[in-house]
Amino acid sequence: MGIRGSRYENTRVAVEPRVSLKFKLLVGFVLLSLGLVGASQSSVGHIQSIDVVGADLTPVEVVRAVAQIRVGDPITNFLPATVETRLEGVGALNSIEVTRNWADRTVDIQVVEKQVRLASRSRSGFWMIASDGTVLAELQDHGEVELIEGPATDQVVGESVVGYPASLIQVIGTLETSSISADQLEVADDGTLSIQYQPLGTVVLGTPTDIENKIQAMRTVERRVDLRCLAEVDVSVAELPTVSRNQGCAERAGLIAPPEAEVADQEPETSVETAADTVPE
Repeated sequence: MGIRGSRYENTRVAVEPRVSLKFKLLVGFVLLSLGLVGASQSSVGHIQSIDVVGADLTPVEVVRAVAQIRVGDPITNFLPATVETRLEGVGALNSIEVTRNWADRTVDIQVVEKQVRLASRSRSGFWMIASDGTVLAELQDHGEVELIEGPATDQVVGESVVGYPASLIQVIGTLETSSISADQLEVADDGTLSIQYQPLGTVVLGTPTDIENKIQAMRTVERRVDLRCLAEVDVSVAELPTVSRNQGCAERAGLIAPPEAEVADQEPETSVETAADTVPE
């Protein structure tokens, strides 16, 4: 009997090799990494624009320079948190948020500037000064920002204000915490201060030093002195405040005796009296 050949003897079975899930994930990660590297080295992964939003007083060029990122750099070459830390060195900025827009290849820098409190004269315009005393910018016009009159000074944008404006910021803060409007604060050429305050009229503060005690002396005068016919209150020496009254008004009100006839034409228009009982408590 002949031996029949098996019907399966020429049949080959293809067996697919088994690949583990971990290996597949590893390959996928490598490919993704290579793709990102390739993108960063090609124009596809380069920064197309850097958008700065919220910088009204701070020059955009300053923000971009401090951020240390440029158009054309690979968009993967920086960390937003690192850029935010750099920008914290710009004194005029109160908060910073940096984000990457992968689709548009743009970097968005959102900043919030410190609030402008007042303006001070510069050599060519006005310094804009923040509430905490930081110099924000130099502008040609102070607009509606409260202006501190006085001699022009030199300042550095982004740093704390120096010179008489720094002292005046302390003065204004003290006035405001004392519920006194600082709108009429005036600075003379010699740097001394005065303020229009009702019902005392002109209050001479003198230099910015010892401002807390001077305000206390002013308040004491307001409580203890007859306020009729006041022309000026001088608290430049807090321990010895003086008041000046309109001469004619004071005579008519019976606050002072009229002068003798023979010297009537020599009397000043105001009378000065030491407020001996107005020493601050």
